[in-house]
Amino acid sequence: MKMISFLLLFVLWTSCSSGILVQQMQYDDGQAEDGIMLPWNLGHAVVFTPPAKNWTLEKVAIVGLIGQNDGPFVLEVWDHNLNLLCRETDIASAYFSSKADWKTDWAEIDIPDTSIDGDFIVCLFGSSSFFLGVDLTDPAYNRSFVVSRSPNRFSTWNLGIPQNGSDWSIRVQGYIRSTAPSVDRIERIPEGKGVAVDARISDIDGDLTKAYLTVIDNETKDIVWMEQVRAEGAADVVSFKWPGKTFGISNNTGTLRPIYATKAPLATNYSQFMAFRANCMLMYSPTGPNLTAIAHFSDDGTFHAMTNSAGNFYYISQELFKVISPEGSYSDYMKENLSIKERESSLIFYRQLADGRVVAHPPMRLDRSPINHYMVRLDMADAKPGDYVVIVMAEDIAGNQAAALG
Repeated sequence: MKMISFLLLFVLWTSCSSGILVQQMQYDDGQAEDGIMLPWNLGHAVVFTPPAKNWTLEKVAIVGLIGQNDGPFVLEVWDHNLNLLCRETDIASAYFSSKADWKTDWAEIDIPDTSIDGDFIVCLFGSSSFFLGVDLTDPAYNRSFVVSRSPNRFSTWNLGIPQNGSDWSIRVQGYIRSTAPSVDRIERIPEGKGVAVDARISDIDGDLTKAYLTVIDNETKDIVWMEQVRAEGAADVVSFKWPGKTFGISNNTGTLRPIYATKAPLATNYSQFMAFRANCMLMYSPTGPNLTAIAHFSDDGTFHAMTNSAGNFYYISQELFKVISPEGSYSDYMKENLSIKERESSLIFYRQLADGRVVAHPPMRLDRSPINHYMVRLDMADAKPGDYVVIVMAEDIAGNQAAALG
């Protein structure tokens, strides 16, 4: 009798030796409600905290209106000790708007790449040449200040608007340049019909973020299991467990197998309803429209939600709705928000092959109501006997990846 076995391979590769992750930071909502001009000896300032180590500042974005005198302005970046990191000088009309709708007219100022270590402060001094936009809507982040130079210091806020309700229209953009992580060791431990996998991963930049386990049927090349866990720091040991199962999708007419589904923990108060996810295509009717979607299932396979890639819901089960909206009416939700039609709408699920190809299954019609979870279930069955390949992949904050087959 042929049993499940794992190929004795250990091939290490790195998907990229280094990578760049561009990130933007802001505390405003994108539209200024007013503009404030300061005298020559004062500046607008915003304190930013870099999102990670090894972060480099490269651009500053502003919203402002040209004053009566189109004079010079100075942009300075200070470190957390108020020391100057870089300075740029230009004419206000090169960046500040003269349009009637200036309150959403963002301009970008390129600055020399500046390495950031800890909090930093972006300051604008204008000699009465511009009005800088200010966001006065909630929430306010208490990151906006008035500053002075010679010596660099924070100054008193005497502007006629509350400091704790104001955010200057200043944003920043930077990037992280990071080397790839590595998968240093993989240990497989047979467990029932499946396998437990422990892997040691590392990253010299200390910015590990996650790790993945992929199990591939070596005969069909189907990805039969994908699991994601969190990782952190410069070194971590991550643990996975493949129960020797493959995924299928079933309704009251049959089962489609295998389908590509992943296990990914969610840090929410309703993660129990979204333990597994499967990419799919939502067909509202045989003639369309068709929308890409993600189906979410609980540990027991119940179909509890469907979202788009941004997390907006196309469908919420009655059980999940009670958690999200305890005082709401599920009947009203179905009437006002659900456009999926019983016995007319369908879902298309996919196989995912190791070489990147995606194979679509036939459409599965939704024959029952949302109260019955449309009679769609995520089904797990024992994997067929044969050879399977285990892959562990590590990822850092910049998106660099390294993987090992073992």
